[in-house]
Amino acid sequence: MAEVKNYKVTSEMVTCKKCGYVINGALGDNGEGPKKGDFSVCGKCATIGRYNEDFSVTPMSEGALEIMSEADPEGYEAIQKIVGIIKKLAMKFKI
Repeated sequence: MAEVKNYKVTSEMVTCKKCGYVINGALGDNGEGPKKGDFSVCGKCATIGRYNEDFSVTPMSEGALEIMSEADPEGYEAIQKIVGIIKKLAMKFKI
């Protein structure tokens, strides 16, 4: 498992374009918070997205996720584990 260093929480507000959940924090590995192209997973509906230049998040299409699964199987698997955890928590706490 990779060691996590230099993470910083940002207080920028992001709204999930699928469910409307307000995401009030994010981690980035550059010490500045997320940057364009970084991944996001909604804490409510588990939608996978990518950050834009303006800090908004665009949900990834099924086609883009399929390409990612082939190009970066390890990264895809890691994100799918996060998605699974969020979905289990959502069912448990009925969110």
